[in-house]
Amino acid sequence: MDAYAARGLPAEYLDVALAIANRDVFTRLDASRAVLGIQVELQETPLADLDPLDRPYLQLAALYAQAGRPHLARAVLSEFESVVEPRLRGPERADYARARGELALAEGRYEEAIAEFRASDIGECLACAFPGLLRSYDAVGEPDSVIALLERYLATPHIGRLARVDHAYLGPALERLGQLYDERQDREKAAASYARFVELWADADPELQPRVRAAQERLDEIMAERG
Repeated sequence: MDAYAARGLPAEYLDVALAIANRDVFTRLDASRAVLGIQVELQETPLADLDPLDRPYLQLAALYAQAGRPHLARAVLSEFESVVEPRLRGPERADYARARGELALAEGRYEEAIAEFRASDIGECLACAFPGLLRSYDAVGEPDSVIALLERYLATPHIGRLARVDHAYLGPALERLGQLYDERQDREKAAASYARFVELWADADPELQPRVRAAQERLDEIMAERG
């Protein structure tokens, strides 16, 4: 971020700030920290200072929705739709569909959210629809669909996944998959997922270590049960 600021690249600067806020929501599970952090950055680098096509409206709207602030998400989407002409914000844009999906999910319109996320599963980031779909199916209580999505995500190597998704979602995905298999009493698969999660987050920040310990303890219990 310092390098982008020094080179006068505000759009790239905000991209990194949004990635950090995204991790605060999904990795640290701290939505308030995410919102406060991005709002501080927007005071330093206002959207109005950027060319309209460089403003990260859609990423910002998605973040606000993910952080449980749908009113802020709707305001950002409204500004996007008023500033960016229709031919440049067509419904076929994957990031536009994802932003609409996040807003629908935040407002409890789950079937609409699922449809928007599925429509966004195109283009350069085929894995980018995964987090929204996962949370939508979790919200409507469809664990089989959640497991299928998690397995698909983990089994699909894609440059978009590596560059844009794994940093925030890979750890939580393994953690959640272990929990779901545990609930289904599929101890072998639960143990495998917990083990991958524990290995990945072995050196995680101190505030995340309670989750690592919980997974390790459950893994130890499963291994003891299996003898």
